Amino acid sequence: MFHTLDSWRRTTGGLVAAAAILFATRDASAQAAPPALAIEDCVRLALQVPARQSLARANLEAWAERERSAQAGLRPNVRAHANASYAPLSGYDPALTDGGDAGVRVGVEQPLYDGGRTRGEVHLARAGAGQARTDQAVADADLALEVRLAFVDHWALVQRTRVLERAVISLSAESETSERLVRGGAGLRSDALRLAAQLAAARAELAAARGEVRAAQTRLAVAMGVDPNALGAVEDTVRLAPLAADWNGAHAVDVLQAAQSTEVAQLETRARRADRAPRMALQGDAGTWSSVERWRRSGFDPGWGYQVGVSFEMPLWDGGALAGRRSAAEAEVRARQATEQVTRQRAQAIDQAERSARDAALERAAGMQQAEAWAAKAAELVHTRWAGGAASGIEVLEAHRARTEFALARIDAAAEAARAQARSLRAGGGTP
Repeated sequence: MFHTLDSWRRTTGGLVAAAAILFATRDASAQAAPPALAIEDCVRLALQVPARQSLARANLEAWAERERSAQAGLRPNVRAHANASYAPLSGYDPALTDGGDAGVRVGVEQPLYDGGRTRGEVHLARAGAGQARTDQAVADADLALEVRLAFVDHWALVQRTRVLERAVISLSAESETSERLVRGGAGLRSDALRLAAQLAAARAELAAARGEVRAAQTRLAVAMGVDPNALGAVEDTVRLAPLAADWNGAHAVDVLQAAQSTEVAQLETRARRADRAPRMALQGDAGTWSSVERWRRSGFDPGWGYQVGVSFEMPLWDGGALAGRRSAAEAEVRARQATEQVTRQRAQAIDQAERSARDAALERAAGMQQAEAWAAKAAELVHTRWAGGAASGIEVLEAHRARTEFALARIDAAAEAARAQARSLRAGGGTP
């Protein structure tokens, strides 16, 4: 069954039932077969491919590590320092060098204030993780659309193959009737030849269609990321998720991605503004540090000690480097805000266009279904007259052609309606 939105049902009531018939299973024997994969089953399996799951986890873990790294800037920083140098007493002023120096110390630094730069880096990393999730959502939506379109293509080719099989059976019967009439002297050899030629062409078209079905099934398996030989049975019914009554930006992953990108740019701007803020830190170290001569005079007494203090640092002038980075970040925010607005408008326009295309395709499919029914009745009448010798072979061929063309047009319109709804879902049509 093909689901449609409630508002469309109220305005085009009869088409809903027609759409349900268009996508109904035509093979009654399939009911006894094992459950086949529905369209949303294929989407779910494609999204659960281990390689895709691993990639998503790796992206999130990378941003989580970046957040932990940024948070480390708020905690004490402990470091070890060792040095040794030698300076001859006959060289530099001995009062300054005192033979060189040596020491081993352990230092600690605790940031006190940096204008919010470190916390800004933490928020930026968190926003980056959100960006990774929205990027993954966009990739998932693209994959879901690819799988849905491949499924619909496969469904349409299967339905076309069945129509062509019916046409071959019908033409075979008509060709046998024509030969019987010719042998009885009531038919024309030219009619029999026309029917034989049409039958040969239909058989060739059917063979090509069966090959296209196999190719379409392979494309579906490739889109899903599974082995084509392990795909299994696929439903010959298209059941797409219903659309919400109106477009909703909460379902438009492209809009969410653009909004997340804008947030990241805004946080980057705040971080660049904090680059000009002063930085203060509490510092201290403990250990031994002395000159070589003092060690020699004291009998190599290590002279353990410590020192504590507060550091203050503030950029005053750097030739405009910090100001340039801040201006670039602010310009990036404006660009991403404009991109977000354009993305929102584009998604809404695509959704509206695809909804209109779907409704138009459903109307056409319903019309072709009615035309097909009338053509089938006309073909029965022509066949009855043909069997009695009251109709020509050209009339038989015309009746057969009309019925087949209407059936194929119905399938094409139904498939286009399904494709349009899938594209609307991708644009943010969403589910109720």
